[in-house]
Amino acid sequence: MKMHELHIDKDDLDLFLSLAGPSKLEFLYDLYHKGKLFSVRKQIERLLPDDFSAYEVPNVYAEKSCVVRINENSIIITSNSLKAVRHVAYKFMEDGYILHRRKYTGYSKHRFRRNYKIAGYSSPLSLS
Repeated sequence: MKMHELHIDKDDLDLFLSLAGPSKLEFLYDLYHKGKLFSVRKQIERLLPDDFSAYEVPNVYAEKSCVVRINENSIIITSNSLKAVRHVAYKFMEDGYILHRRKYTGYSKHRFRRNYKIAGYSSPLSLS
């Protein structure tokens, strides 16, 4: 890839500006040699706490995918589709999670991000 072929979106620029000096150089090196997706994903994973587990949920709703990050007291769901985010949140609620939505600020390569506090657990909901 040549330097003039690189295209950096506003969100990627926000991520770049939030990094420290050595991380900026690493971001640019990975961007040039390994591609934008690899570079952005690597830096986002470094910014997230270590106790989060990440799962990608493909084709949840309307052929969109979601990324779900879970630890013992939080669930973060991100996607380009708000319907897909809501669908995944409702599935957690049907499985017995009592969720409380809270505002979460931070970088996301996806358009929609919802952060839920796990307030407790109950028995799963039966739709029949």
